[in-house]
Amino acid sequence: MRTVLVIRPRDKWEESRSIVEAHGMKAICASVVRVEYLHPSETAEMMEGLRQGSYGSLVFASVTAVHAFERMAPKALNEVHPGTELVAIGPPTARALRELGASEVTLPAEHTSEGLVELLRHGETPVLMLRSDQGNDVLRKGMEGFRPVRESVVYELHEDRDGLLDAALHQLYEGRVDAVLHTSSLSARLIMERAMEKFGEAWRWKAVNAAIGPPTRDTLLSLGLEVQVTSPQATFPELVTAVSRAMAQ
Repeated sequence: MRTVLVIRPRDKWEESRSIVEAHGMKAICASVVRVEYLHPSETAEMMEGLRQGSYGSLVFASVTAVHAFERMAPKALNEVHPGTELVAIGPPTARALRELGASEVTLPAEHTSEGLVELLRHGETPVLMLRSDQGNDVLRKGMEGFRPVRESVVYELHEDRDGLLDAALHQLYEGRVDAVLHTSSLSARLIMERAMEKFGEAWRWKAVNAAIGPPTRDTLLSLGLEVQVTSPQATFPELVTAVSRAMAQ
């Protein structure tokens, strides 16, 4: 049985194991980041804009962004003007919105930041995007000259170190891990930094590196790592499927 190292926040471990095991692989879960939910100073003004229909599209860049929005105001989703389009970057994020009561959620054809740009360029009304402090600027730059975009940082990602990560790195060092599943650029940088601290700057693992999308892939390449797998859509299930197929070849 193939063993994969999954780098995701702790609240995603149970889901991660279930998805990996469904593909006939074993999951070792470790976290290099922890989530801190924020209550932006502009929350009241932003919520009033959502009630009034000031934004044509409300975009959620992750499942965590949905959870952060839920914390911003009681039944926040019910406050959104019915004419505002709810947009999710991928199926897991759409599912999180539906669990909060959303009846209609729009998804881009490609579940990436680039896919969001292609979807949202059509129209004139302002776009509000909820994201982390580590998110990329693909949407903002891609929308220049099209629709106005407002981005609100609703959660931060901080480094999270514990013994589980060190134990996972030891298994990686000993060659007992077949693939590393990288789910963000930040976690890719942090796991590399920790690995170099423990085993030296010249050390590189031999396991397959799998990136959840182009930004994470590019980060890994910039760190001097080869990337053998990049998921076609920036969702964890798609990443696992891509790794499973690569492992079977």
